This record gives sequence, C-alpha cells and structure tokens, in this order.
Amino acid sequence: GGHTSVVRLLLEYKTSVKSTDELGRTALHEAALNGHKGVVRLLLESKAEINVLDKNGVAPLHFAAMRGQTDAIRLLTSPKTAINIVDDYRRTPLHLAAEKGHMEAVKALVSAGANINARYSVTKTPLASALENEHYRVADWLKSKGSELDPMAAAFYGDAKALKGLLNEDPFNATIADAFGRTPISLAAMGGHVECIKLLLANKADVNSKDSEERTPLHYASASGKAQAVAFLIEKGAKVN
Repeated sequence: GGHTSVVRLLLEYKTSVKSTDELGRTALHEAALNGHKGVVRLLLESKAEINVLDKNGVAPLHFAAMRGQTDAIRLLTSPKTAINIVDDYRRTPLHLAAEKGHMEAVKALVSAGANINARYSVTKTPLASALENEHYRVADWLKSKGSELDPMAAAFYGDAKALKGLLNEDPFNATIADAFGRTPISLAAMGGHVECIKLLLANKADVNSKDSEERTPLHYASASGKAQAVAFLIEKGAKVN
C-alpha cells in the first residue's frame, strides 16, 4: 500500500528525497506517519535521511511511534537510527508511543534499544507518560522491564520504599501534579495504598487536593472501593461531600 509505484516513478524522475513541505516534513515523515511500509522501505533504499527533523524537531520515527505504526517502526530502526532522538519538548519516540498507549509500538522500540528511562520535563519517563494518560497495560509492561518509578508511579503502584526515597530527595515530590491536576496522593488513594498516603501526608501533601475535574483523593479511593484508604483519608481530614 501507500502508493509505492507513484513514489518509485517520482524517484526515477530525480525528485529529491530531501525535499520538504512548509512544516519541514519529508516524504519519509509522511510515509512513517501513515504507516506506508512499502514507501518507507523505498525511500530508505533511495538514501532518505532517517534522522531528519521537521520544524518541531520531530523525526520520522516519532511519527510512526505516535501513530503506533509498528511495521514502519521496524523499518526505521536500523543501526543508523538515533532511537532516542528527542523532539523540541525532549520527548523520545518511546515517550510518544507510551503516551498514546500503543503497546506493540512500545515493545518494538524497546526491543530495538530505546531507553526505557529517558526523561523530559525533568521526571517524565515513558512509563509516566503512559500512566498519565491511563494506559495502564503499557505502564505495567514498562514497569516489568525495569523502568524507574517517578513519584506518581511509585504512589500508583504502592511502592512505599521507592516513594520514600523520592521524598527524601525532594519533599516537593509529594505535591507535583500531572497534566490533569492529579497528585501522587490521588494515585495512592486509587490503589488503596495507605502506607504511601501516610508518607505523602507527612510531606505536606494536601488530603483535599483536587484534579482538573474536581476529584479529591477521597473520590479516587471511593471509586476504587478501597475502604481502608477511605477511612484513613477521612480520619486525616478529607472532606466528605
């Protein structure tokens, strides 16, 4: 698929594989985005630059990862590929695949050598990107492969030891918020992890912190049916309303 014969004709007429549109995107960017593996293969055979960046610092591999185009990812991960290449936000292709919940793309990138602990915005690993966007299967898989846990992930998985270490490094880790306004205490409450809730409260976490949809830790614990966490939060001053 992907109009391979048209591309072959254009290449025969010496159309440059380096020509770009107004966004700085090449034919390889477009083929990767749309998962046209025949075209990707042909362009690479015609010496298209594999690590070329558009005006937002995005490489073809970023596009394939973002769309979960696993076949294109496999073609684009050659020894020449900068697999941990970062865009203008310092996100790697693995961050984008995890953020969008593309499990097979995540696995393909990791097996090709992507750094599971690459970070942008100081702390955000691919696991954190998956977790923030509620792609729990992807997050679980990355954790099983040895991903480091940030404060949100440590709270979510109830890893009190990891959380304690992160809070000792920086007490402000108790109050960081994700893009949806959730703080570690909400994620600990969702999992019913009382030990983690205790640690967070001891480091000045707000028992009544609200996310962007006005949900508090008590909402999260109640919705998950975590009775022990509900009782503990109420004891610690959670407002019942």
